[in-house]
Amino acid sequence: MSRRDRLIKSLNQQKTKKNLILVDMYIANEGCQLVSTFLKSYPHYTEVDLKSNKITSNGLLKLCEAFQNMNNLKVLSLNNNYLGTDNRSMEGLYSLLVSMNSNVEELNLRNNEINDNSVKVIADFIKDSNSLRKLDLRWNKISTLGGEILLIALDRKEYPI
Repeated sequence: MSRRDRLIKSLNQQKTKKNLILVDMYIANEGCQLVSTFLKSYPHYTEVDLKSNKITSNGLLKLCEAFQNMNNLKVLSLNNNYLGTDNRSMEGLYSLLVSMNSNVEELNLRNNEINDNSVKVIADFIKDSNSLRKLDLRWNKISTLGGEILLIALDRKEYPI
């Protein structure tokens, strides 16, 4: 069975569930278009877990198109992908979390090769998001300087993350 066929099968099996779990399916950017199309038809999920799928910024931007219409989405797990390779991923997430009045409360970006170049955007969505309560940035390439920028953003937050 091809990866695409496995992905389609998994999506079809989860149509009526509250959580969409697509862990370790290695869907890459090509599969993100399929997942995005699926989520536009089935936007009811409260949690989407896309851990370990080789997703880069191109794939995430496709997914964000679907996420913006998911009013019930509370938990988004994108850990163990490649989202830190350029700023477009973080800018797409900023747009999702802030500009689109998202309800996402938990965002897992652990182990995504995120570096200091993306920290400013992350700091902005920490400050500007009204819903974000938990953010996991462990095992990225954020230096002490990047950590200080994040701490300043957290200090200016009205409620703790």
